[in-house]
Amino acid sequence: MTPGDRLRRTLGLAFLSLAAGFTALGLTVLEPRLHGWTYLIYWLVPAFGAAAALICAVVDLRVTRRRYQQERNELVKQFSRPARPNSGPR
Repeated sequence: MTPGDRLRRTLGLAFLSLAAGFTALGLTVLEPRLHGWTYLIYWLVPAFGAAAALICAVVDLRVTRRRYQQERNELVKQFSRPARPNSGPR
């Protein structure tokens, strides 16, 4: 795993945790206090957190897929070369 992979996955986990935490608090402790504009603004935070986590996941998927295709193409090139004739005694 490269440092870029680690950063993307850590950010995705952080955004997802933020969204889950805000959702849990909004449905339990803060539910009676959220009315009108505060309700709307509050629920935009977990919505943006979930959207950011989704974007991180899609970017990570694309990077991982591209790396897989490059490695596969290198293996195909490596094993599709013609074998060298045996130079040993006959």
